[in-house]
Amino acid sequence: MVIHAHLGYDGVMAIPLARRLRIPLVTTFHGSDVTLNDEALHNLGGRYHLYVQRRESLKREGRLFIAVSEFIRGLMLARGWPEDKIVVHHIGVDTELFRPDPTVAREPIVLFAGRLIPVKGVAHLIAAMREVQTRIPEAELVIAGQGRLQGELERQAKELDARVRFLGTIPLVEMRGWMNRARVLCIPSITARTGHTEAFPTVAIEAQSMGLPVVGFASGGISEAVINGQTGLLGPERDRAALAANIEASNCKFSSGGRLGSMRARVAASKQASEFETHAPSATSSELRRSTVEPDETKIARPSRSRPPLPAMMSV
Repeated sequence: MVIHAHLGYDGVMAIPLARRLRIPLVTTFHGSDVTLNDEALHNLGGRYHLYVQRRESLKREGRLFIAVSEFIRGLMLARGWPEDKIVVHHIGVDTELFRPDPTVAREPIVLFAGRLIPVKGVAHLIAAMREVQTRIPEAELVIAGQGRLQGELERQAKELDARVRFLGTIPLVEMRGWMNRARVLCIPSITARTGHTEAFPTVAIEAQSMGLPVVGFASGGISEAVINGQTGLLGPERDRAALAANIEASNCKFSSGGRLGSMRARVAASKQASEFETHAPSATSSELRRSTVEPDETKIARPSRSRPPLPAMMSV
């Protein structure tokens, strides 16, 4: 039996319970709990401020720390988390759910899915799309998601006269439909002033499972989810010209045998087994334990990465 906390913020809250029950505490670090600097955490207040105060206790008393990417593991090591307690496990997706419908025709759509917050870099994407549309007028940017920057981004699109459609938050089944129609998924995430960075974009794995190439910036853990030049194209962070060029390549040359002419086949060929399949939030503790110790190696599409074995303590 173990306690498994998702996010370091919850890990510090679970310390008293782990002490009282005398069972191991496992914490998965998903991103902001590692990338945000202390000033940003203090400014957020509440449990974020408490996390900074109790973080050293979690380092000492936590039995295992799961990082969702090698990028996050590297940051954890740089910030004093004990190396012998850290293991990397990428987040998986249900490849039965994210399966393309070959009867649906692809359209010149660039899809973005995520919150409209600074770290997602959507302003760079809108600017790049305006450049793309000067040469590919039919290209359209479809943005699924909402957030505090939505009004600002809508004004930017209007001022640039960019062809952009804002969908707001949409159901999963609708998102899957857009992934089936689009020619490329864009992840233009950047490193924010607060330090916030993309840890591991699960949406990129969902896209690859749908046979959808990914274009974006090589920021944070994105390069662990995309094989550059094979399942997508990644450029330097904040380089709008490179982003526009890669988007244009994906739209113009997607079916013409050019640079990305066979990318969909490459995406399909790159599907690799992973360590575990995602479980519903209501998963029992035994299912959670099996997802870490006895992984299902059939339900994930992502680039192959080497992985150290899990510590023996997970078999308790």
